[in-house]
Amino acid sequence: MKKDMIKCIIFSTIVFFCSMILTISVCAEDFRCDVSSAIMTNGEWQQSFTEYTPLETDRKFVNNFNPLWMTEQSEVIVEYELDEPEGELSQSPVELIWQTWDGPVEPNPDAVRWAKVAPYEYSRMDAKFSYAAIVEAYGTSDFSAVYAVNIGDTGTHLKVTSLTVTNIDKSVTEPEYAVPKRDEEIAPEEVAANAPDSSNTLMKVLIVVLIVVVAAAVIAGVSVFLKKHGNSGY
Repeated sequence: MKKDMIKCIIFSTIVFFCSMILTISVCAEDFRCDVSSAIMTNGEWQQSFTEYTPLETDRKFVNNFNPLWMTEQSEVIVEYELDEPEGELSQSPVELIWQTWDGPVEPNPDAVRWAKVAPYEYSRMDAKFSYAAIVEAYGTSDFSAVYAVNIGDTGTHLKVTSLTVTNIDKSVTEPEYAVPKRDEEIAPEEVAANAPDSSNTLMKVLIVVLIVVVAAAVIAGVSVFLKKHGNSGY
């Protein structure tokens, strides 16, 4: 009987942690930047692509990536083309640059204004940057004054073909200083592009609720089973 109880406890624990993982997975999403303006660099530490963020009062870039959406599980994945001879790379051909300046809000005192981040993994086709490495290079996890995200070369000729930020949380509230435009200044297509997808949000909420209910029911059933058989004296 003790073996059955141990199995039930292990099963309940697995169900609980699986439900938490599934809940996090449902809530998280990826953001893919529009890199159509990317250029082939000159191989002299030039930037191939710059993504200006919406963290400014004039709101010029409301459709762009917002650094406040990042979570500890986020990664920045960059894909690119190299105009270099085939062969093994001696170092990463690309770097990520977290940039800030004197904008709507005073940058965090610990923030590095031109923070270069090295990837934890790279090849001739792509590179991956971790959230932890970005925080370390930038000096703080306070991204409220990050006004541009740059992708540059490290002495090679490259062109960015894709830029994706994984596991973001768009539910994060924007800072108070990000004052929106007046209604008459916003183009109809801009409003439509930024309108929340209520059906998608509702579906996520329902899935999360279902996961929690099922996990709770399973754990409750196991608890009743253990209590019943524990009282039986076996």
